Amino acid sequence: MKNVFRLLLILVLIFGINATVSAQLPYSSKAKKYHKAGLKAFNKKNFVKADSMFSLSASIEDNKSNYTYLAMTKLALGDSCGYCKALYDAIIGNDKKSIELYGSKCTDTTTIMYDCIKSDTIYFCKAVKNVCEVDYEYFFYKKNLISNKTVSFNINETNYTKNELFDSKFRMDEVPLECVFSTCEIMPEFPGGEYEMMKFICQTLRYPQSCKENNISGKIFVNFVVNEQGKVIKVKVVKGAHPLLDKEAKRVVLMLPDFKPGMQDGKPVKVQFTIPINFQLFTIAY
Repeated sequence: MKNVFRLLLILVLIFGINATVSAQLPYSSKAKKYHKAGLKAFNKKNFVKADSMFSLSASIEDNKSNYTYLAMTKLALGDSCGYCKALYDAIIGNDKKSIELYGSKCTDTTTIMYDCIKSDTIYFCKAVKNVCEVDYEYFFYKKNLISNKTVSFNINETNYTKNELFDSKFRMDEVPLECVFSTCEIMPEFPGGEYEMMKFICQTLRYPQSCKENNISGKIFVNFVVNEQGKVIKVKVVKGAHPLLDKEAKRVVLMLPDFKPGMQDGKPVKVQFTIPINFQLFTIAY
C-alpha cells in the first residue's frame, strides 16, 4: 500500500494531478466525513471544494494522510505556500515522502542572526527566512569559566570561532504559519516583525536547571492560535521531549505579547501557528 501511495504522489506531482485517490487512515467521524468529501471533490478535480474539505478536516483533527492530500490540492491550485505549509504538517506526523518533498521544494532561505548574554547562560539564536515561513531554533551554551582566552565553540568535534560559527554552522528548523482557514490574506504580525519575535523568545527562554545538570535535551513543537483580537490563545505542546522542557516552551509562548491580528475578507480571523523549540546544551570555554 505504501509503494502504491508513493507512486500516486509522484504521478500527481509530474502530471498535474491526473490520478485518482482513495480514502485511507480512518479517524474521528466528523473529520473523516470532511476528508471523504475532499477525496470525492479531488477525484472530480474540483480542487477549490477539495481544499475547503481537507482544511476543515485538518481543523478538527491532525492526520498526516489528510495533510498530504491537502498539499496535493494546494499544488493543483497553484498555491506554493499552502503546499509547503501542508507538507510541513505532514512532516510533524513523520510522513517520510513529505519530508523529502519539503526539503526539495520549500527551502530557499536567507538568514538573520541574534545573540544575547544572560547571567548564567549564553544564548545563540538563528532565524532563517524560508519560502513561506520563518525558521529558527534555539541553542544554549553553558558557561565554563576556565581562562581568559578567546571564546571558542566545539560542535560535531570541530572548533569554530564565534564569527565562523555565525557564518554558516547552525542547524535550523521550520516554523509554519498555517491559516485556520484555507487562505489568509494578511497573516498576524508580531510587534516589530518576525525578527523581534525570534529575539523575544530567545531572550525569554530558560533552560531548566535540572535538565542542564542531567544533560537532558530535545525538540518541542508548540501550537497556538492568534485570535481576532491578536491575543495568543489555545497554547499546547503537540510534540514534546521532556515534561520540564515542554513546560518551559509553553511558558514562553504564553508570554508572547499581542499580535496585529490576521485578516481575511477585511475581517480579523483566528490563525494557527506551530513553533519548534530545540533545547540543546553545549559547553564553551573562555
